[in-house]
Amino acid sequence: MKLGRILLAIVTVAASAALVLSYSSRFISPSALWYTALFGLAYFPILLVFLLLTVLWFFVHKRVFWILLVLLLIGWPAHRTSFAMGKKNTEPADSLQTFSVATFNTKGFDLNAKEPDRESVMKTILEADADIICLQEFNSWKKEGMPNNRQEIADGTGLPYQYYHKSYENRKKTRSYGLIIYSRFPILKYGELDYPAISKLNTTIWADILIYGDTIRLFSTHLQSNQLTHSDFEFIDQTGSSDTLSFEPARVANKLRDSYKLRAEQVEVIRQALDASPHPVLFCGDFNDTPVSYAYRKISEGLDDAFLHCGRGLGATYSPAPLIRIDYMLYTPAVLKALDYERRRSAGSDHYLVRSVFSLQP
Repeated sequence: MKLGRILLAIVTVAASAALVLSYSSRFISPSALWYTALFGLAYFPILLVFLLLTVLWFFVHKRVFWILLVLLLIGWPAHRTSFAMGKKNTEPADSLQTFSVATFNTKGFDLNAKEPDRESVMKTILEADADIICLQEFNSWKKEGMPNNRQEIADGTGLPYQYYHKSYENRKKTRSYGLIIYSRFPILKYGELDYPAISKLNTTIWADILIYGDTIRLFSTHLQSNQLTHSDFEFIDQTGSSDTLSFEPARVANKLRDSYKLRAEQVEVIRQALDASPHPVLFCGDFNDTPVSYAYRKISEGLDDAFLHCGRGLGATYSPAPLIRIDYMLYTPAVLKALDYERRRSAGSDHYLVRSVFSLQP
């Protein structure tokens, strides 16, 4: 019995330390201590283990139980950004100046010419029926016999305005790849943020959109990926024959380290752009990071999260990891109000399409 308590105490101390480190990952830049970000990434399993231990200590030793409970409460900001109990707006839609926005990482769209995947992605985009659509990892063909993705989406959605940022183009100029914004409302200005990245695909673009007489600065982002999939490697400049896909622990750790550090640098540039914006902001896209992260905390400062207001549960948006939310819709609460939030699964992508409805505040 005594040995059991000692083992339980050791496991509890380790779990408590891991939980505190996951909390701290929101505040410590990976540029300074990158490995703390790994504890933020592992927040959910750490939390589940800690909750189980807390329940056990309720029956073993009440004083320890209360200490663990306090430790749980200290992490309320991390819990709050990870779980949502929101609700849809009940006001009549016809009395509001409303518009819908969708963001979707299309996983290269039809990059690998897989017709079923393309059909699924296209169907998901068109059925979103959004007034503004932000697509990351968008593939555009200019080759005979290949579909015109840009025009097909424009025709299918009826959205007359678009800004396509070409991140990559092959030598024959038959295919390009990047981020695109479609809009029912006029696009007045647009541009790209300049920050370091391993791949040109991991960038952030913006567009000033005139919506019901007000100008909103929309950001669409694809922050530095973790380089652990084939698509992450395809456009990365290779430095040697050893640069092949591998899951060796040291190699994976190095890739995560580099990715977290680069994301931290990208976030600093984004934060400056948000602070300097002359207009209210709507920020959406693929962060490649969880709500318990330095990236999310820095970008979301001063902004509200549509999922936390109108979503429910965990809101996972990355299908290979069903507990992880990495696609977001953030906005300036003084001007915009989230009325609805939903996720739509597509068999052609490893991300969910995220769609929200907003109203302009009086």
